[in-house]
Amino acid sequence: METSPGSRLEKVLADFAEQYGAWSRAREQLKALSATARSRDGVVEVTVGAGGQVTRIRFVDNRFRALTAPQLGDSVLAALKRPGSRSRPGPSP
Repeated sequence: METSPGSRLEKVLADFAEQYGAWSRAREQLKALSATARSRDGVVEVTVGAGGQVTRIRFVDNRFRALTAPQLGDSVLAALKRPGSRSRPGPSP
């Protein structure tokens, strides 16, 4: 038994709506991803969002006070250049 053109169109539209919903959910999950890395000296922690923007820079403890400005700058750059130690879903800090 053949289906009517209207029935086929309804099926196509329903399939499209389902796929669009799945795509939208996946896009929102990707936007919520972030990666966090720490400098090798452990002084600075940097979090980067899915788009590559820095969303957080944190000084892990008070050891940064013993560093010179150039040393602290190097630690920040080292953390920014280091691949993320972990990726996690959730809102960026």
